[in-house]
Amino acid sequence: MCHSHMKIEFDITNNNCFFIGGSNGSGKSAILAALNIGLGGQGSMNERGNSLQDYIKYGKKRAKITTMLSNKGYGRHEDFGEYLIVERILTPAGSTYQLISVEGSQRRFVNCRKRDLDSLLARFGIQLRNPIFWMSQDRCRVFLQEMKPERLYSLFMLATGLDSAQDCYTGTNEKLKEVDKWKAVFEEYVKDKKREFAAMKAACDRASLLGKYKESLSKLQWLLCWLPYRDATKEAIKYEKEYEKVIEECNRREQVYIEKQKEKVDISARNETIRKELAKIDEKIEHSQRKEEEGRKVCEERERELKEAMQRLSAKNKELKIVEAEISSLGNWIKEMEKKKLQSETASTMQSLRASLTECDSKLNELRGQRSEIEHQLAALKKDLADAEADELKWRVELRRREEAVKAANNKQDRARAMQQDRVGRFGGNMRRIMRLVEDNSRLFTRKPIGPVGNHVSVLDDRYSSTIENVLSPVLRAFILDNPKDCRTFEDLLIRNSIRPPVRITSQFSDQRYCTREREPPDGMDTVLRLIKVDNTNVFNVLVDQLHIESILLFDDDNHARRLMATDPPRNVRKAFTMSGAEVIPKSNTRVYRFYANTRVENSVRILSQSHLLDPSMFDAEVAETRETLNRSRTTYAQVKERQEKVSKELRALTSRLERVQQEITNLQQQRGRFSRELEAGGDDEGLANRILNMEKCVNEYRVKAAEVNARIEKLKAEVKNCEEKRQTAEDDRNNFRLEKSELKLKAEIFKNELKTVTERLEYIESELTQHEQSVQRSDAIKNDFKTKVDTARAKASRMKEEAAACISFQRPQAFEDPPDLTSLPETKETQNEYNALKRRIEAIQKNAQSVVTAEELKAMKDRYNCLKHECLMINDIRKGVEVAMELRRKEFHMRCGLIGMIVGSMYETLLSCRHFRGHLEISHSQRTIRIVTKPSDRIDDSSLDNSGSVDNLSRDDLQDLKGLSGGERTYTMACFIMALWDAIDAPFRCMDEFDVFLDMNNRRMVMELLISLATRRYPHKQFIFFTPQRLSDMGHHERVQVFQVPKIHDT
Repeated sequence: MCHSHMKIEFDITNNNCFFIGGSNGSGKSAILAALNIGLGGQGSMNERGNSLQDYIKYGKKRAKITTMLSNKGYGRHEDFGEYLIVERILTPAGSTYQLISVEGSQRRFVNCRKRDLDSLLARFGIQLRNPIFWMSQDRCRVFLQEMKPERLYSLFMLATGLDSAQDCYTGTNEKLKEVDKWKAVFEEYVKDKKREFAAMKAACDRASLLGKYKESLSKLQWLLCWLPYRDATKEAIKYEKEYEKVIEECNRREQVYIEKQKEKVDISARNETIRKELAKIDEKIEHSQRKEEEGRKVCEERERELKEAMQRLSAKNKELKIVEAEISSLGNWIKEMEKKKLQSETASTMQSLRASLTECDSKLNELRGQRSEIEHQLAALKKDLADAEADELKWRVELRRREEAVKAANNKQDRARAMQQDRVGRFGGNMRRIMRLVEDNSRLFTRKPIGPVGNHVSVLDDRYSSTIENVLSPVLRAFILDNPKDCRTFEDLLIRNSIRPPVRITSQFSDQRYCTREREPPDGMDTVLRLIKVDNTNVFNVLVDQLHIESILLFDDDNHARRLMATDPPRNVRKAFTMSGAEVIPKSNTRVYRFYANTRVENSVRILSQSHLLDPSMFDAEVAETRETLNRSRTTYAQVKERQEKVSKELRALTSRLERVQQEITNLQQQRGRFSRELEAGGDDEGLANRILNMEKCVNEYRVKAAEVNARIEKLKAEVKNCEEKRQTAEDDRNNFRLEKSELKLKAEIFKNELKTVTERLEYIESELTQHEQSVQRSDAIKNDFKTKVDTARAKASRMKEEAAACISFQRPQAFEDPPDLTSLPETKETQNEYNALKRRIEAIQKNAQSVVTAEELKAMKDRYNCLKHECLMINDIRKGVEVAMELRRKEFHMRCGLIGMIVGSMYETLLSCRHFRGHLEISHSQRTIRIVTKPSDRIDDSSLDNSGSVDNLSRDDLQDLKGLSGGERTYTMACFIMALWDAIDAPFRCMDEFDVFLDMNNRRMVMELLISLATRRYPHKQFIFFTPQRLSDMGHHERVQVFQVPKIHDT
């Protein structure tokens, strides 16, 4: 350490609180370490070195620490005087102790044993390992910085010594488990003695039992003579009953067979009935479709009539508005004429107005004629446009169908050319590019992809090439990749080169083919696996994994496949295909038999065929024919489209012309009215009254015309309403026909489902009939077999009776007569086992007859066994007593844990109140946490302590945990927690090093005063030693406080 020599004397008579100050590096912490190590502490406990050798000053060979302790008052040690000295010398090789008694001026060496020092420390309550009494620099910093609830609880348990008690309980439980093990060994020893005693007792009983065993053996032999006869009789009776059951079963199966035949006839009749009903329903559906189509046309016609009536009604409404406008205009003119005086006009102006009026009338008549003619032409063009649109739609569909046919023919021709040039071309036009890309970029893959799959497969029998191609079609164009990474690389490579990726299968590559022998059907049957050749192991494994080709059968004939798969399918068969392309699902316990006929169109381009080599010229005629048909269809469609566009153009032009004529008529009508009014207004005075009279007549005529128009409008409204009713009726009729058709379709679907169910049931009945027929044949064979067994059993029973009557040398049991009642005889097996066991006992007794056990030996063994048994019971009682005591101690321990927690919490709240803080400790022994909750004072002036114990009246919701406190407030709170722990535990002195490093001057003064108050007032009989690098000039005025200032190193 840093001190060559240092001595500190505490005035314990007048003081009990000591402050040791000094700058950093002056050796304050060395005093704390020396005190702990001098009393027997370890080097690693003081955070200044890992071993005791690290505490020897550099350049020195040894270090000596002398600690003097007071031995006065209550609890003094009788072996020592007023004081005792603990002297510890440290060397590189280890350390030694000396315990010295001091009485006045005399010193006396006591001993140098470490265990005596430990006993002395325990007597005085000095705990060297308790961190709460030895708060070094690092412990203070860690404690103040890492104030987590789990850390605080661990410190609480360690400081109060509760963790040591808990460890003792745990160790005691382990010792009890060891005791239980030894108890089990002792109990096993007692059991061995019990067995030994039982064996000796049995040896004594054997001699007396031998005669009884021989008599019983003779009786058992007599029974064994009659038991074979009894068993043979029971076997004959059993076979007779089983024979009767077999006859009943045969009759039942024949009856079931007859009922199944009747059911087959009924189902066949029902099948035919359903087919006839379906035919009738199909006719009704066609009739409903025709009616619906007629209803649609009627609805369209009614809709057209309604539109025309609405147009007429709109025209009449417009006409009525014009008439009303004329009436209003003439009324206004009459009023003006009555007010006006004479207005003179020249004769030429009047003549010009009359000529203009005549010209307007002539033009109006001409335009009205044109309008009527245009309306007739417009109706004809609308009808032509509807016909043209229908033709365009029909030929557009036909053109699309022709284009698909040309595309299919070109694909066949291109495939044939590719197959003629290259085998890979069979699988698509881009397949050669894909394989070239894979070859050029093989370094990108972990294992080079394999594909296409069909390139590695060849068919051995061309008759099945089409069927096998249909089975393998899902994977023929697929590529196999070793892992998902290669799969992503393969896909990205093709997308970058604008190629659509084919099917990809990820399967880890292997060098060994799967063994499919156990999953294949019997030999002699053709399967997909047996009729193809696969030149790649991984392709083979993929076909087995994905398609199970080893379990797919191939048949030449559909009928043979039906019979075999419906009645007795071979083992390991999943499905079957026929040469015609039909698929057959075999009957099993979990599924029913199914047969699906081939509905696919035969493809003339076969990929896997070896002999089916195609010449591209074979498709030239088909391609040419489809192209010619397509060209004709395109020409016709172009003509129809041109006609439709022409009619549509004419219709638009005619509609525009009609609108212009109508606008001209409206303009001329307005112009004529203006001329008429000017002409009438420009007359002479003599004819003014006549003109007014004429105008009134015109108004009356217009009113009559308005009435006629209103009447016509009412008629048109009635006509529109009638048209709407007719349209609604037609729509209802059409909906009724549509509903009727839907109902018929639903009914047809029900009949189809029923037909399907009936057909399946019929097939199931046929298979059941075959099975029942075979079952009847098997039942007849079983019946004959049981008849033979009955005859044999009866003969055997007669023979056994004759043999049993001859056995008279054995002793007959008293409970039986001769011959005995067979129903009262015991079971043969039990009797035979009893006989064998009795015979073995007799042989064992006879074999061990020379080993005789005396009564004294037996009594001694019994006494020994009873003694051991009594000891075992005592051990169990003691074990239970210890367990009960441990349980009581555990309850006491938990109670003490709660009590100490209450003491610490109460003292903590009291210490907080000195600074007007409010808070409490939340101690959870189940979660092993201590949560500090506090509320700082809101007072502006809190620079002094208040020892009254009063706190502000705050609600519990105002409290907060340590995260919301400042550094000084947190340090003050933790100081209160440490001092509360000190209050709960007794120790002669307490040390704390640099506890105020995180405090400002105000908080440091608070904490200092609290520590001094606690030390000098509450615990005047205990000693407190505090180390701090801060100045201590203001601490000397307190009572019972002694201050030391450690000089710098070079001063010592």
